[in-house]
Amino acid sequence: MDEHILIRGLVSLILILSVFYTGMIFKMLGQYMEKGRRIVFVQMIGSLLVVLASIVMSLAGDSLRGVFVIFAGIIGAFLVIHPLFRYKLIKFSKINVTQVVLVLLSSAFGHFIGLHGIAVLKTTGILSLLLLVQSLKSIKLADPLLRALLDVSLWLLVAYAWLCHPAVRYVGSCSYYLIYLIYFTALLLWFFSAVITYEHLRRWL
Repeated sequence: MDEHILIRGLVSLILILSVFYTGMIFKMLGQYMEKGRRIVFVQMIGSLLVVLASIVMSLAGDSLRGVFVIFAGIIGAFLVIHPLFRYKLIKFSKINVTQVVLVLLSSAFGHFIGLHGIAVLKTTGILSLLLLVQSLKSIKLADPLLRALLDVSLWLLVAYAWLCHPAVRYVGSCSYYLIYLIYFTALLLWFFSAVITYEHLRRWL
């Protein structure tokens, strides 16, 4: 089997597990909110949309289907995060806003080097993941060490948002895999932090 497919499969698996555990954390918190069952249902739908968008992001290309899937990811991230904002369980800092702005600006860089629509699609997909990681980091119950790991994960996602655009032209090369490793490391840190946070919350709540 092609090594590129194997690597993408591994990354997709880590991504699915990361979103799953993050969704389970939000589900546990959602049970203590007003209209908890409805909120949990909405958050699970949002999590599924984010996973779908992130996996298809690299496969759909610059097409109407790609646009639909990626914006579904943004909607999914909103569905997951909004209830937590509403009940003031999470909050974003100025650094988080800066990270979002940097990711958005990366699409302009991708457009500058000639990727145009593909750059917007990739940026939107990364932004949906960034919002989920930021929301997990800002939970008031999160451990300081885990928040530090999530900080690293966030900045790696920001770096990847800029580097993934030129890497598209060198698929299969050493440079491509080194840049892809940045993305994989960001997901691993997110996954590890989500699992530990979930286990802590399961004991406390």
